[in-house]
Amino acid sequence: MTGCVPSVHGVNWNGVVTPRRRRTLAEIAAAAGYATTAITNWGGFQQVYSDAGAGAEDNRGDRTITRVEMWLEAADGSQPQLLWVHFIDPHTPDNCPDPFPQTYTGEVRVRRCDGGQARRGLGREIQRTSLTDANHG
Repeated sequence: MTGCVPSVHGVNWNGVVTPRRRRTLAEIAAAAGYATTAITNWGGFQQVYSDAGAGAEDNRGDRTITRVEMWLEAADGSQPQLLWVHFIDPHTPDNCPDPFPQTYTGEVRVRRCDGGQARRGLGREIQRTSLTDANHG
């Protein structure tokens, strides 16, 4: 979450700390007074909702959305928030519901639908500026 490509930050696989230290989005937001939360199995945020080590079935997008909804219920609306949600589904064997194709593209399309559900939830609870999704850069 540095905004840099791997050739700049030096991380080419998961679980590696960047050898070329860059400030992350979470660090910048925290310094500006934001509470930072990640719904993922990775760290670097003040608060992480995680099923670390859980298999793909436990980290499906619909279950991730459930964790987003739980976070929304408990979020402190008096402080600005940075929420990062990570969907693992496109990284694992394709298991898309109908009518989506059983491909990487199908998984991305399913997650976009989940992201829409998350955005609707955010609109209920927290004034938001933006929600951006990307894959590895």
